[in-house]
Amino acid sequence: MKNWQKILILIVVSSTISLLSGALNWLNQFVICGIVYFVAGLIYSRKYPISRFLYGLIVVAPFLLTYSLLVVWEGLSHVYPIALVPVVSIATGLILNEVFFRGMSKSALSLFISLAIVVILLLGYIGMPNWLSYTLHPGNTSSIRVPAIQLYDENGNAFNLNAKTDKIIVLDFWTTSCGVCFKEFPNYEALKQQYSERKDIVFYAVNLIHRKEQLSKVKRVTNELPYSFEHLYSDINSVKQIRDSLGISMVPQIVIINKQSEVIYIGSLNAEKHILVNNFHDLINSIK
Repeated sequence: MKNWQKILILIVVSSTISLLSGALNWLNQFVICGIVYFVAGLIYSRKYPISRFLYGLIVVAPFLLTYSLLVVWEGLSHVYPIALVPVVSIATGLILNEVFFRGMSKSALSLFISLAIVVILLLGYIGMPNWLSYTLHPGNTSSIRVPAIQLYDENGNAFNLNAKTDKIIVLDFWTTSCGVCFKEFPNYEALKQQYSERKDIVFYAVNLIHRKEQLSKVKRVTNELPYSFEHLYSDINSVKQIRDSLGISMVPQIVIINKQSEVIYIGSLNAEKHILVNNFHDLINSIK
């Protein structure tokens, strides 16, 4: 097999794997892209008819062009790291490749390879969640007063979000068509249990009803859920209010309301210790 054929195969394989990995999630895509292009840099051969610099540029270009067009076109600033990691990774691999050819021992090379992979994993599974929390969600939004949105409890009684209750209200917005919402319910339940001794915090799952969806159908679904948090229900008017006033167009979304009926957070359920940006526990502890 000729060297140009090897390079072409490498380009196709690395680009395909990196692009298709987006079907998993952004964290996994970051890690997969990082490792794929790091390995691509490591396996550069001096027999190739091009320099290391040109090799790295050619190998990473198809993914960068495809992904960058998507990022710029859609304005997806939260995935910038995924567009950056291939460049840094292949450069790191090429540098190690060059140092090895100049006399680095195999044991030292193995150590640096291991360190590089550990760094990619840490940035992907710890750094990316914090970056996403920072870019996707507004965090502290205490200037937003809770709008006069009327929901309904299990018995059909009105529940006004802006009514002062001297309690911290945590809302998990969901829909019956959202598979991710159902997967997140156990985490929401676990969070509620962690604060079970706090009488000043209440947890609700708020269903955003679909147009033409029957409330009776929604209640049948919620009645089958094995969780202790309470449920609130919406109608078409309140769904529109929630989307217009709170900007909630995608679910699941967590909203935290303080005791003064102010929205202090709209975003993901960030309860893991390694997520420091907009961490749920920090937000709750900051409420007086």
